[in-house]
Amino acid sequence: MKSIEDMLRIKRLRWAGHVSRMTDEKIPKQVAFSQLAKGKRPQVKPKKRWSDILKEDLKICHIDEKKWRESAENRNEWRRIIHTETEQTRVQNIEKAKERREERHQIEETFDWKCPVCDFRRSGKTGRQYVQSHITQAHHQQRLVISQSNTAQLCEICGFRCTSKSGMSSHKRHKHPDAPNYELRPQKIPQAVDLPATQTPAATSSIITTTPSQHTCPHCGRTCRTRAGLLSHMRSSTCHRQTGTNAATSDR
Repeated sequence: MKSIEDMLRIKRLRWAGHVSRMTDEKIPKQVAFSQLAKGKRPQVKPKKRWSDILKEDLKICHIDEKKWRESAENRNEWRRIIHTETEQTRVQNIEKAKERREERHQIEETFDWKCPVCDFRRSGKTGRQYVQSHITQAHHQQRLVISQSNTAQLCEICGFRCTSKSGMSSHKRHKHPDAPNYELRPQKIPQAVDLPATQTPAATSSIITTTPSQHTCPHCGRTCRTRAGLLSHMRSSTCHRQTGTNAATSDR
């Protein structure tokens, strides 16, 4: 399906071909394809004229700017060229967008996402969604306090005024990415390096046991870092409460 820009471009090019086929005595042709004998346009990118837009359309559709009027003499041939080149350009743009999207997803796989309050961390392109869900469930009170305090709609860095609180958040995130952020959002950090294979299991277990946590599953004894993680564990198939129930039934 053609976009609105493609539709407008097709109409402009077909109209340009129609004007080009007019006789030289016609006023539309004289206005469209004539230029002043003296003078020049100002610098610093002045407003574009109709001929400037036409040159951009020809460049996008890969049509030679010096020979397009020869092709426009044949109405049916000119129409075929316009539709063919526009469709090919649209397909190429879609393929380029897919490639950029895949590259962006591959880059996201090399990062970890961390909770700004606790040590909850997930990796990969889906890690941000997990961490955001964790912040919403485990740190709900902190989010309420911050949202109630951030009511200013005037940027203290550049003085830009926004019409809403969400607009101010978007402005700071895009215009001042290095400024300190007091919102509870997932933090992107370089992906953690795996532990070396030479480390002994005893050392690894000691590190795990010394981590403070008060969220223990009552069914299988597994320890979680947060209450949200404990609830997610109890809902998943990794919890062995069903196995423990079956074992108790078999003992009877």
